[in-house]
Amino acid sequence: MVLMLHLGVHRDICADYDYSTKPFLYAVSGVAIPLFFIVSGYLLANKDITMKYILKKVWGIVRFCFIICLLWNLYNLCRTGTFNWDFPLCFVQKGRFGHFWYLGAMLIMYVVMPGVFSALKKNSVVWLSILGVICFSVFVSDYIYGVEKRFTIQTFRIWYWLLYFSIGACIRYNPIVINLVKWWHVLLFMVLYVSSVQVFNTKGIEFHFGDPMCFLYSVTLFCFCLKKKDFKYGSIVCVLSQCFLLIYALHEIILGMLVYHEPFVSIDEILPSWVDFFVEYIMSCLIISIIAVGIMKVPYSNKVFRI
Repeated sequence: MVLMLHLGVHRDICADYDYSTKPFLYAVSGVAIPLFFIVSGYLLANKDITMKYILKKVWGIVRFCFIICLLWNLYNLCRTGTFNWDFPLCFVQKGRFGHFWYLGAMLIMYVVMPGVFSALKKNSVVWLSILGVICFSVFVSDYIYGVEKRFTIQTFRIWYWLLYFSIGACIRYNPIVINLVKWWHVLLFMVLYVSSVQVFNTKGIEFHFGDPMCFLYSVTLFCFCLKKKDFKYGSIVCVLSQCFLLIYALHEIILGMLVYHEPFVSIDEILPSWVDFFVEYIMSCLIISIIAVGIMKVPYSNKVFRI
């Protein structure tokens, strides 16, 4: 989904919802970041959270981002003679690795995590209701006044990250809700969410995280995936999950190379443009995943590219 979103940015379809198929494919992937935080909350809710654990994870993120930035800038130094250092500004959406804002937000989440779990255990309904009202209010203000676009970068939109992180933890604490979700729930809320994106066009999918339809679509999709424990290609998922951070780190660079150097055979003249876009998406996913898996096969890479 993140690859779909960023390919959409490169192809300049993200801010122009014209009811065609390409913006539809882009909008369907709009819950990628909420899902990141839901997954994080779900997995961490089952951990024994200590100060040592938090410090270990914080250090792991900082070390990982430092290494990626260092390696990339050394490569650039050899290739072009320039060295544009962007660490730690990458945590606040600056530089070539501005997409590391997500890891910057996770640094904040690790620090506040004990308080979040405590609030959920005391009264999850009140905690989630407060966060929900705040997120919806910000969504409305974004639509009318563009508040977040003007004043708050993604790293510090903590109200959204707290909501989705808390939802993931709440699902872990109350697994009975997983069985309540059916496939048609996912389909229904996906259609409603995509329709909402079209109607309430905020010129950027990142400004829809407070939309109730985004919340319902991401939660039902996550719960439905949890029901599929006997996944036919589970071994592929296991391999790729080991490469998650590396794929996230490198995908913008590789995607930019693939798009702007146009190695793909253009089929715009033969088939509709959305087919061309979808082919590019599939090829990008395959190429980036193969590169990441190959790097992770190198000795000691597991220690370098995981936290």
